[in-house]
Amino acid sequence: MSDAAALSPTDLVEQGRALHRAGRLDEAESLYAKALAQDEDCAEAHQLLAVIAGQRGRFDEAIAGFRRTIALEGPTPDRLFNLAEAYRVTRQFQPALDAYTQAVTIDAGYIAAYRNCAAMVEEATEEARARGDTATADRLAKLAAHYWVGLGHACLRGHDTAAAESAYRCAVALDPNGTEAHNCLGAIALAARRPIEAETCFRRAQELEPRSPLYVSNLGDALLNQARTEEAGEQYRHAIEVDPSFAQARINLEERTLLWLHHRSDLRPREVFAAHLEWGRLAIQRAKEAGDRPARFANSRDPDRPLKIGYVGLDTGSRLAKSCLAPLVSNHDRTYFQATLYATAASGSADARYFKRLGDRFVLLPLLRAKEAARMMRGAGFDVLIDIAGHQPRNRLDIFALKPAPVTVSWLGYPDTTGLPTVDYRITDETADPLGAEELYTERLYRLRSGSFVYRPPDEAPEISPVPALGSSEVTFGNFDDPLKISPETVQTWSSILHARPRARLMLMAPEFADVAFTKRIHSVFQAAGVSATRVQLRWPPEDIGEQLRAYNAVDIGLDTFPYNGAPTTICEALWMGVPVITLTGDRPCARTSTSVLSQVGLERLDSQSTSEYVETAVELAADLERLQNLRTGMRDRMRVSPLMDARDFARRFEAALRDMWRQWCKSG
Repeated sequence: MSDAAALSPTDLVEQGRALHRAGRLDEAESLYAKALAQDEDCAEAHQLLAVIAGQRGRFDEAIAGFRRTIALEGPTPDRLFNLAEAYRVTRQFQPALDAYTQAVTIDAGYIAAYRNCAAMVEEATEEARARGDTATADRLAKLAAHYWVGLGHACLRGHDTAAAESAYRCAVALDPNGTEAHNCLGAIALAARRPIEAETCFRRAQELEPRSPLYVSNLGDALLNQARTEEAGEQYRHAIEVDPSFAQARINLEERTLLWLHHRSDLRPREVFAAHLEWGRLAIQRAKEAGDRPARFANSRDPDRPLKIGYVGLDTGSRLAKSCLAPLVSNHDRTYFQATLYATAASGSADARYFKRLGDRFVLLPLLRAKEAARMMRGAGFDVLIDIAGHQPRNRLDIFALKPAPVTVSWLGYPDTTGLPTVDYRITDETADPLGAEELYTERLYRLRSGSFVYRPPDEAPEISPVPALGSSEVTFGNFDDPLKISPETVQTWSSILHARPRARLMLMAPEFADVAFTKRIHSVFQAAGVSATRVQLRWPPEDIGEQLRAYNAVDIGLDTFPYNGAPTTICEALWMGVPVITLTGDRPCARTSTSVLSQVGLERLDSQSTSEYVETAVELAADLERLQNLRTGMRDRMRVSPLMDARDFARRFEAALRDMWRQWCKSG
């Protein structure tokens, strides 16, 4: 080591740090002291000497050192945290509380400060109760709960949902009347698809603070996520009554309920269409008020030139996007189609990187008002813009209401009309939307031959196992889609199948089954139909997609929901894992998705036109294990040679449709 006398205070501190990290405290302390001898205002030397003092139990000296550092160079979260810890050890409650509070005020994400402060206050609460000082204990309990809530918020900012939930539960235990913790627990439960648990939390928050439009609206969200659309609407209307300026409740009432109308078998298709029309009317009214729709587009009306197209509403974490959008975009003819992907939800950097590699451009659509976003898209010179979200969460149909491109199209992400007269076309096929379906759309239907989307299976998909019933002599039916699609008619039909096969079982898998109350509800509806809970297995899916798909190795036959069919990816994944799916063609757009898929892979015999035919088809297939095994072993080859998985051909058909739409617009001028 160099002669200490020849070193500057900064050099002495740095050499001391190295010794300090090595555990050579005496030598480090000596160098810090020499640094102060040269410069008594060397803040880092004071700080590090205070740290050593604390390590050696000289806490009064540590406190003095930390305070001196702060006086010299001002407070930082770490300096305040160290000071608070020294005060806490010496049981100086109020100075410790003040220092912790200053630390989290400067850095709202300082998890250790929140946690240690909450623990300190909670300890003081217990001491007050032990000595019979109830008033002080109650006051401190609320204060501790406040810091546990702060810890929860900090953990959420750090994307640690489990730690956040634990912190909020600590807050509720200390202060059962703290509305914020109940509301946050409800939000976590809802995001985790535990809707009944979320409802309980939001109801408690609303009971405690009935004039809060946020809590009322959140309760509406929990009810909506149970497909209780009328009750949800009542809550949204109540939130608007409480605060007419609360925009989110109005958006929820007008739009978010639309998706959930598809779960209701008591509504006729015309009623669902009317609700979409009303939303479209309101959206156009708002667009007119914005006053930003151009009289004419400046795009060159050359019918054969390369086109600039954009996909709007991408969720980078969506299976639908990865399995159905990605193979199309990656097969676009770049000579004639330049594609931009506008993401409205980004699940993670890896997913974003994946989609950035696919298109010519990837843009995370900023949270611009519709007027600014439409102006940006027009300025970019798009010829065709394609909405792929519909009325799903985080859509940007408000931009499409302002007609951001000469040709606008709806495709893939939503099983119904947008309700907007400003969206020109919907890309579909003759099975999903047969002749006569036009009356349920505001868009012009553009039917592709051989299916309206392409499918690419996940790379993580495991190998197919033999038919499980070969080893158990009885079949297992299954459905791994959204359990809220299980309508009363679906329950009755599935129960009829189970009655006809008294030893058969039904396996359902969904995140909602982490909600104990939800699992009880599902079991109760089957018990009411005469099916024992022991025959209905409810599973919570693993996080890994490969393991999720492996669960199909325990299923012999898939059963589709109605009137809202399973998602396109759900039926395709089941088929890819060798599981044939029985479906029922319905009288509305969302009731024909699965029929379209089955027709593309030559499995029309699994489609039914009535519930009695549905039951008959399932029972007949369950009795023929040889047929089941043949279907299972040949399913992937069947799919590979079908239009469903011919990405190059689908891209050409899709591009031809866009080119035709473009030529029609060119003629319209």
